[in-house]
Amino acid sequence: LFLLTRFREELLKLGVGGEDAAISIESVQEAIKSTMTTSGATILLSGFTLLTAFAFLAVIPVDLIGSLGQGACLTLGLMVVVNLTLAPALLAAAPVFFGRAASQQRSGARWARSLVGDRSASAPVGWQWVAKITT
Repeated sequence: LFLLTRFREELLKLGVGGEDAAISIESVQEAIKSTMTTSGATILLSGFTLLTAFAFLAVIPVDLIGSLGQGACLTLGLMVVVNLTLAPALLAAAPVFFGRAASQQRSGARWARSLVGDRSASAPVGWQWVAKITT
Protein backbone atom coordinates (compact mmCIF):
# COMPACT_ATOMS: atom_id res chain seq x y z
CA LEU A 1 0.00 0.00 0.00
CA PHE A 2 2.87 2.35 0.83
CA LEU A 3 4.48 1.74 -2.57
CA LEU A 4 1.18 2.05 -4.43
CA THR A 5 0.37 5.39 -2.82
CA ARG A 6 3.83 6.73 -3.61
CA PHE A 7 3.59 5.43 -7.20
CA ARG A 8 0.32 7.28 -7.69
CA GLU A 9 1.83 10.46 -6.23
CA GLU A 10 4.78 10.19 -8.62
CA LEU A 11 2.43 9.77 -11.58
CA LEU A 12 0.60 12.92 -10.53
CA LYS A 13 3.91 14.80 -10.24
CA LEU A 14 4.76 13.74 -13.79
CA GLY A 15 1.39 14.99 -14.99
CA VAL A 16 0.06 11.51 -15.70
CA GLY A 17 -3.06 10.21 -14.05
CA GLY A 18 -6.79 10.35 -13.99
CA GLU A 19 -9.31 7.96 -15.38
CA ASP A 20 -8.74 8.57 -19.10
CA ALA A 21 -5.06 9.53 -19.14
CA ALA A 22 -2.62 7.70 -21.35
CA ILE A 23 0.43 6.49 -19.48
CA SER A 24 3.72 6.30 -21.36
CA ILE A 25 6.41 3.72 -20.66
CA GLU A 26 8.93 6.44 -19.86
CA SER A 27 6.68 8.07 -17.26
CA VAL A 28 5.97 4.69 -15.65
CA GLN A 29 9.68 3.89 -15.46
CA GLU A 30 10.42 7.31 -13.97
CA ALA A 31 7.60 6.94 -11.42
CA ILE A 32 8.80 3.46 -10.40
CA LYS A 33 12.39 4.67 -10.14
CA SER A 34 11.41 7.58 -7.91
CA THR A 35 9.05 5.40 -5.87
CA MET A 36 11.70 2.79 -5.20
CA THR A 37 14.32 5.42 -4.40
CA THR A 38 12.22 6.95 -1.65
CA SER A 39 9.78 4.31 -0.46
CA GLY A 40 12.07 1.39 -1.20
CA ALA A 41 14.72 2.79 1.11
CA THR A 42 12.12 3.29 3.82
CA ILE A 43 10.83 -0.26 3.44
CA LEU A 44 14.35 -1.67 3.51
CA LEU A 45 15.33 0.27 6.62
CA SER A 46 12.16 -0.54 8.55
CA GLY A 47 12.35 -4.18 7.48
CA PHE A 48 15.97 -4.42 8.63
CA THR A 49 15.07 -2.82 11.96
CA LEU A 50 12.22 -5.26 12.59
CA LEU A 51 14.31 -8.18 11.37
CA THR A 52 16.98 -7.29 13.93
CA ALA A 53 14.40 -7.11 16.72
CA PHE A 54 12.87 -10.46 15.75
CA ALA A 55 16.32 -12.03 15.45
CA PHE A 56 16.93 -11.15 19.09
CA LEU A 57 13.65 -12.86 19.95
CA ALA A 58 14.82 -15.94 18.06
CA VAL A 59 17.85 -16.40 20.31
CA ILE A 60 15.87 -16.33 23.57
CA PRO A 61 16.13 -19.81 25.13
CA VAL A 62 12.36 -20.13 25.73
CA ASP A 63 11.03 -22.39 22.97
CA LEU A 64 7.78 -20.52 22.41
CA ILE A 65 9.41 -17.11 22.08
CA GLY A 66 12.36 -18.45 20.06
CA SER A 67 10.09 -20.12 17.52
CA LEU A 68 7.95 -16.98 17.36
CA GLY A 69 11.06 -14.95 16.57
CA GLN A 70 12.21 -17.43 13.90
CA GLY A 71 8.82 -17.43 12.20
CA ALA A 72 8.61 -13.64 12.31
CA CYS A 73 12.13 -13.32 10.86
CA LEU A 74 11.29 -15.65 7.99
CA THR A 75 7.97 -13.96 7.25
CA LEU A 76 9.36 -10.44 7.48
CA GLY A 77 12.36 -11.27 5.29
CA LEU A 78 10.04 -12.70 2.65
CA MET A 79 7.76 -9.65 2.79
CA VAL A 80 10.67 -7.23 2.35
CA VAL A 81 11.93 -9.20 -0.67
CA VAL A 82 8.44 -9.26 -2.20
CA ASN A 83 7.94 -5.52 -1.63
CA LEU A 84 11.29 -4.67 -3.20
CA THR A 85 11.06 -7.02 -6.21
CA LEU A 86 7.56 -8.22 -7.05
CA ALA A 87 5.68 -5.00 -6.27
CA PRO A 88 7.69 -2.82 -8.72
CA ALA A 89 7.37 -5.56 -11.35
CA LEU A 90 3.58 -5.54 -10.93
CA LEU A 91 3.52 -1.75 -11.15
CA ALA A 92 5.49 -1.92 -14.40
CA ALA A 93 3.35 -4.75 -15.80
CA ALA A 94 -0.01 -3.07 -15.15
CA PRO A 95 0.52 0.69 -14.75
CA VAL A 96 -2.94 1.60 -16.03
CA PHE A 97 -4.60 -0.62 -13.43
CA PHE A 98 -2.54 0.73 -10.53
CA GLY A 99 -2.31 4.31 -11.77
CA ARG A 100 -5.87 4.98 -12.87
CA ALA A 101 -6.94 6.20 -9.45
CA ALA A 102 -4.08 8.73 -9.44
CA SER A 103 -6.28 11.76 -9.43
CA GLN A 104 -6.78 14.62 -7.02
CA GLN A 105 -10.52 14.41 -7.73
CA ARG A 106 -11.12 10.86 -6.53
CA SER A 107 -13.53 10.58 -3.62
CA GLY A 108 -10.91 9.43 -1.11
CA ALA A 109 -8.65 12.40 -1.84
CA ARG A 110 -11.55 14.84 -1.58
CA TRP A 111 -12.63 13.30 1.73
CA ALA A 112 -9.08 13.48 3.15
CA ARG A 113 -8.71 17.12 2.09
CA SER A 114 -12.05 17.94 3.74
CA LEU A 115 -10.81 16.42 7.01
CA VAL A 116 -7.34 17.96 6.95
CA GLY A 117 -8.20 21.27 5.32
CA ASP A 118 -5.39 23.75 4.88
CA ARG A 119 -2.39 22.25 6.68
CA SER A 120 -0.36 25.45 6.66
CA ALA A 121 -3.06 27.28 8.60
CA SER A 122 -3.69 24.49 11.11
CA ALA A 123 -0.06 23.63 11.93
CA PRO A 124 0.69 26.70 14.08
CA VAL A 125 -2.56 26.21 15.99
CA GLY A 126 -1.59 22.61 16.72
CA TRP A 127 1.83 23.62 17.97
CA GLN A 128 0.29 26.30 20.17
CA TRP A 129 -1.97 23.65 21.67
CA VAL A 130 1.03 21.40 22.38
CA ALA A 131 2.90 24.33 23.95
CA LYS A 132 -0.03 25.09 26.25
CA ILE A 133 -0.23 21.50 27.44
CA THR A 134 3.46 21.02 28.05
CA THR A 135 4.13 24.31 29.88
